[in-house]
Amino acid sequence: MGAPARVEPVLRQPPQGLWQWLALAGALAVLVLVCLLPMAAMVWRALAADAWATLLEPDVLAALGNTLRFSAIALVLATLLGVLHALAAQHSVLWRAAAFLPFVVSPVTVAFGLLLLYPGWTASLPLLLAAYAVLAYPFVAKALSAGLDSLPPHVLHAARTLGANPWRSFWRVTWPLLRPALRRGMAFAAATALGEFAVTLFLSRPEWATLTTLIYQRLGHPGQTSLDQAFVLACLLMLLALLAFLMIEWPTPGSGKPPPHA
Repeated sequence: MGAPARVEPVLRQPPQGLWQWLALAGALAVLVLVCLLPMAAMVWRALAADAWATLLEPDVLAALGNTLRFSAIALVLATLLGVLHALAAQHSVLWRAAAFLPFVVSPVTVAFGLLLLYPGWTASLPLLLAAYAVLAYPFVAKALSAGLDSLPPHVLHAARTLGANPWRSFWRVTWPLLRPALRRGMAFAAATALGEFAVTLFLSRPEWATLTTLIYQRLGHPGQTSLDQAFVLACLLMLLALLAFLMIEWPTPGSGKPPPHA
């Protein structure tokens, strides 16, 4: 099995020529039309709706607590799985690609297969959290694999030459270089866990409702009031995802600086 080629950094540069500017404009137009404008319209409808009191309802507070608790536990599990997978599959392209198997077959298929294979664990919290972690950890594995590929070997060799043992080399050289990649993968994993819907719908109990399933329930009720409540809950979910991204990706003091000498 061939090892993946080492990543060479590409310097940033502005678009060159008319075609590159047109390609950039087209990509931005698709992003605005398909992503930004729908989210802005949803926020606008939520702000115009007189349904913000729904955030204080007991079922909404319970769903918010479930969402935060399940996502936090799933993030820890996904980080552990992602790190182990990235280290184990460092020299295998096939095993790297296998991390994305849950997305290839879709989360619905994963949830349905879990119900079929483990009927005794149906509506059990460990199975639900395991499914969350399996769907979130590919982002950690992918980001960390890319970080491992970009590690400059001469830096590690220099640390060993200067007398650093493997453990010290890891904490003083390897870990500072991998930390941005790990945080990037964890941010995507957290956003995935917060917005997970399919496995929650298949594997959860009514008392384990999350914000995504609560939005689904509100949309299933007739009337403008239920629709307005769904808009408000969707904005809350979007805000949580953005906060999770910012908390994990926010630069820390010393980030971007070269690692200290071993």
